[in-house]
Amino acid sequence: MSRVFAARAAGSLVLALLALQLAFSGDPKDKDDPKDKKRDDTAKPYKLVILVETKAKQTTEQVLETLLEGAKETGCRFDGEPDIKATPAAFFRLLRQLENQPEPEDETGKKQNVTMRPSLDEPRNWLITIREPKIGALLKQLKVTFSGKGTTRTYMPSPPDSESAPLVKTLPGTYVLCLAKDRTVGASEEPTSFEATLATTKGPKKEWPESGGVSVGRRYYMVTFTNFDGKLEQLFDFIKDKRNVANPVEDAAADERLQVVFATWAQRLPRLAGEFDGFHHWPQFRALPKRQVVRVWILFPLTKEDAEKKLAEYRKVKNPGKQLVQMIRKDSPVIGKDPVTIGASTKAQWIELPDASGGNLGFFTRDLQLQNFHELRKKYSEAYRLVVYEFERLKEGIPPSVSNPNVAAIEVPDPMSKKDEGVFITAQPVSGWSSALDREADREGKLPKKKNKDKDTEK
Repeated sequence: MSRVFAARAAGSLVLALLALQLAFSGDPKDKDDPKDKKRDDTAKPYKLVILVETKAKQTTEQVLETLLEGAKETGCRFDGEPDIKATPAAFFRLLRQLENQPEPEDETGKKQNVTMRPSLDEPRNWLITIREPKIGALLKQLKVTFSGKGTTRTYMPSPPDSESAPLVKTLPGTYVLCLAKDRTVGASEEPTSFEATLATTKGPKKEWPESGGVSVGRRYYMVTFTNFDGKLEQLFDFIKDKRNVANPVEDAAADERLQVVFATWAQRLPRLAGEFDGFHHWPQFRALPKRQVVRVWILFPLTKEDAEKKLAEYRKVKNPGKQLVQMIRKDSPVIGKDPVTIGASTKAQWIELPDASGGNLGFFTRDLQLQNFHELRKKYSEAYRLVVYEFERLKEGIPPSVSNPNVAAIEVPDPMSKKDEGVFITAQPVSGWSSALDREADREGKLPKKKNKDKDTEK
């Protein structure tokens, strides 16, 4: 289990510091009693990640110097050199909110209701944040004064999808000013101050100005120690003491009340093996990693055009996880394990592919017996199917049942899209369909014989 150590500092080099202990595997007593912050000397090494917030002028060398000096003097051990990388400010601020830590004051010592600071992601982007917005408050206008000749420019907010507007709204109370989109701003010009006009959208209409100086910004870094072995409390105590380091951290303290769990929903669809054996078509699906798949549904057979049309219809449902499985059951699906006959006149139907791994829920298929290959090939030059993986909450000793109400569609990545987006129903071409039908139709003598000058190959 991951543990989070949070520390808040003020004043000197490091303004705030969070340490994340990953893959904790120390003494079992430490796990049972998170209030006990003393680590056993026999604890196994782990990966330590420290998030650091500094003032803009502080360097990575100064950050590492303070941490390394503290680690050395407190007997901490680790492999190689620590790695330091820039990290997005939004991630750091999110953790600070989870710890209920207030936003620090700006460099002038004033807590502004509206702040403007440089973005870490893009050097010419500036973040405008309404710290304490009133109910329904939004940014109506932004006047920015620049260095050099003191030119003032006025910007009006645009929606997030605007590609040309310099000022866009990204989140409630958060805006981004992209100077690269304003060709009137010189490369050497930098914002020095601003005046924001806020407006209410609820209740009586009201507008009021909020002005302030531009923050020179803060920098956020992630420092990683590999195979760290040491006592964090002692390390923090050492780097807090101004008698020990040139740039001390103030009020750094381990806090294990916040736990972080890393989870992923993204899944990879398993690859399909060969699915044809004579006139038998065996659609094959393996279980998804870390998912309990109880059955697979396919809507088959479909042309490419029909598959695209049906896919669009099914993806319109508001709650696909539940509604899809309900719609399938209302559409008279072919359930069970018996062979299913597929011919040229067969209409597309939902077909259940049950577990074929002896109750291990690892493999799903069914015998689809194809008829009249020539006519089938003529109607479906390419065959498509819609696919839904289904979860079912099982009870011990009771086998899976389509009538069980505790079912839901499982979210998977869309194999037809380059984007890593989750969907609950996918469209797939049937691999090897044309060649398999051509081969079987030729055996039936339904395909016209091809002319071939080679007598050895003529029939």
